[in-house]
Amino acid sequence: MKSKEDTNELFTPDRSRGYEFETGTSSAPPGIVDFIHDNLTYNDYFYDIDHCIAIGEEEEIGPFIICFETTDSFCGNKRAVMFYKKELTRVMVPYEQTKTSKDIINFAFSKITDKQLTINDWNKIRWLEVQEMKEDILLIEKKMNFTEYKFGVLFAPEGKIAEDELYQNSLMSEDFREFLEWLGDKIPLSGWKQFKGGLDVRGTDLTGSHSYFTKYKGQSVMYHIGPFMPYKDNDPSRKRYIGNDVVVIIFKEGSGDLFDPTVMRSQYNHVFAVVHKVKTESGDFYRFEISNKPAVPPYPPYLPNPPLFPINSESRDLFLCKLINAERATIAQVPIFRSNLSATRESLINDLKNTIKEKRRTLHTLPNYQTTPVARKADEKRTSIIGDINYEELEERFVAKLLSERNINGDQSSFKQMVKTLFKASAVK
Repeated sequence: MKSKEDTNELFTPDRSRGYEFETGTSSAPPGIVDFIHDNLTYNDYFYDIDHCIAIGEEEEIGPFIICFETTDSFCGNKRAVMFYKKELTRVMVPYEQTKTSKDIINFAFSKITDKQLTINDWNKIRWLEVQEMKEDILLIEKKMNFTEYKFGVLFAPEGKIAEDELYQNSLMSEDFREFLEWLGDKIPLSGWKQFKGGLDVRGTDLTGSHSYFTKYKGQSVMYHIGPFMPYKDNDPSRKRYIGNDVVVIIFKEGSGDLFDPTVMRSQYNHVFAVVHKVKTESGDFYRFEISNKPAVPPYPPYLPNPPLFPINSESRDLFLCKLINAERATIAQVPIFRSNLSATRESLINDLKNTIKEKRRTLHTLPNYQTTPVARKADEKRTSIIGDINYEELEERFVAKLLSERNINGDQSSFKQMVKTLFKASAVK
């Protein structure tokens, strides 16, 4: 976000390589504008209620999982959630589209593709045993949500602003230490049980003995702090960690030093947040500005003009929100990350399909599955939620199948009556 009032005091002004700079705008709304949303839909709306789970594959979107309620949410509508390689899609299915499960699935598909499911697609769909599979679905949902982040942190002493100088530096000023305390809590890595961010926690100190960690609105953040990591000449250890971070924070000491993001050669670093402590008559502030590589879309909260923030918890929350949203926007939109994310989602669903095959958890093919949970009057014609197949027709099919399998000859009336009684007792009314 740029405006005529933008000033650029922390970055070099060269924008020839397509980098976007956010240095403050007067149109920024006050306070924290937060677009973090990590509602675990399956966990919150499906896990503890009656619902259906189906797994299948379609040529365009690949393997997918769809879950939908069998009871109404409100006004006859039903919630549905669909997992596939592109994303997790949440759908509210209107009442008029909830008569059959085919209606529900078709409506969900209409939200992500213009194609209609073919007969071959329907034949590939399998219903899963909910009680056996709900934990697996919950795990997939958690893995598809962004809740853990690792941010690189480099310290730039006065006059040392080039990439090699940043990675080689092991010095830490008092202002930098104060900044780390503002970012989070200092934690010992040995035996650390929470999100590790790839750091070594076995007590070997390969990535240092300590780091900083924090949480924000349920999100876990581990910092990769350059000066905390051991350094040896020609040892790329620091760059191995920080060079793989999407977001890198540079705390700049020298007021005259300008950071040039193009000197950072890692293909994974996409967002650079430069912070400088500013001392004024009214108190101390952090000035922070952001630079994004091309293809990173804008993301809130947008920085005000001037981008000066008092050193307090409210400013810290805004800073964390900004960086978390920066990583989310990058992973969701930049091609190199988006393709990796799609591959990960597809792999998760295929792994579940393989698990189902191994454990024989498949319950039914779509056309034979009954899902109507609402009690009906005994004399009311009962209709399957699948298409227009009614219970009477299903009874006849069921009885004929058993008669054929058991080769029962002679008077079959008693056997038929027994089977029909069992069928009615087990049917969902």
